Amino acid sequence: MTAHEHYDHRILVLVSADRPLTQRMISRDLDIALGLVNRLVRRLIDLKWIGVRPYRGRACRYAVTPAGLREKARLEAAQLEETISLFADTRDRLRDGLRELAAEWAAGDPASNGNGAKRVVLYGDGEMAQIAYLAMCDTELQLVGVVDDCGGRTRTFLGLPVHSLDRLSETHLDGDPFGRLVVVSPNPEETIRARLAARGISDSRVFFLGVSAGA
Repeated sequence: MTAHEHYDHRILVLVSADRPLTQRMISRDLDIALGLVNRLVRRLIDLKWIGVRPYRGRACRYAVTPAGLREKARLEAAQLEETISLFADTRDRLRDGLRELAAEWAAGDPASNGNGAKRVVLYGDGEMAQIAYLAMCDTELQLVGVVDDCGGRTRTFLGLPVHSLDRLSETHLDGDPFGRLVVVSPNPEETIRARLAARGISDSRVFFLGVSAGA
């Protein structure tokens, strides 16, 4: 969607809530300048996508018109299509990176733990890590576990426990052997490298999937 369509949709969603609104309230909810809100609302009124009538004080009672409801539905469909396309592009990009890792992983690599298994640990448990996990299903890689900067909190990732860094060593995560640490964290790469170095994990064991800041 264009920037205009993005704002159109968000204002139509706010108006659909059927509550008294001021333009200042819209400005706060959308985190944009009041002057821009004024122009956007006037545009929607001119397009007859919303109607307006006075309410108490300086508030107005906005209402989405039938034409506005049709536009809101169109924008929501476009947003969904955009999200699906972004997901597919991201999955394909991550899958290409993981396949590259699997292809470069020689069968005799000691990191395979003698049985040829290409066992990996994910560093990161956010949305990008979830997409990486789905992409991994189309590769030879085998997920052993997940590690992140938990800060002592207990979390799970698709049913797996998320371990803190103190459970990670050069070759094992909480006792389970692995060969490569695949980084899918949004944290800066230099910060992650420093944390891993402090754990005694060499760069040869680490594979950045290209999602961390500065990667």
